[in-house]
Amino acid sequence: MATLRSKAVPLALLCSPRPGGVSDALAGAFAMGMADAGLSMCSLALRDYRIAACTACGACSKPPHKCVLAHSEDQAEELFSYLSRASFLLVASPIHFYALPAHFKAFVDRAQRFWSAQIYKAAHTAASRTAVALLAAGRPRGVRLFDGALLTLDYFCRTQNFKIQESLGFRALDTKKDLDARPQVLTCVRTKAHAWGRHLAGQRPQE
Repeated sequence: MATLRSKAVPLALLCSPRPGGVSDALAGAFAMGMADAGLSMCSLALRDYRIAACTACGACSKPPHKCVLAHSEDQAEELFSYLSRASFLLVASPIHFYALPAHFKAFVDRAQRFWSAQIYKAAHTAASRTAVALLAAGRPRGVRLFDGALLTLDYFCRTQNFKIQESLGFRALDTKKDLDARPQVLTCVRTKAHAWGRHLAGQRPQE
């Protein structure tokens, strides 16, 4: 079984502050679909890690682009190390007030040092790894319900050399009961994941 310390493994980033919620269930269905295709995913719950909020001090704007908040009481750098080794990234998150949850946004903001490094070099490396976003909102309406979160995710993923190749946004899923009443949602996610698993398995070098 793949572990977080393995190299080049598919990684699911669980971004809800609440364990066992809708977005966790969506990620679970995605992992099952990948397993159907013969790939094992690792899961990483952001709520289990301490992430200090960026203060916009500007210290990372010049080489060596290090963050002054990276110390023993903060685990953002550990999280970034896991992302650096992932062959594929699934982002599963709820939508709070048309945006990403606060703890996840704190992690996104800590990616500023990577963005600063890219700007300093005056060159952006083309994203070479695939990311998929699964977003769940309790609100049933809103034409642009997922737009803000997806734009933030797009720029965040770029700093980690990922490109969002597919995003799925589900409305009116406030609780697990809502999800239980719509089993087709999990079926859809599992089917999509199976297709991605087959695609990724086809990209792996032969043993």
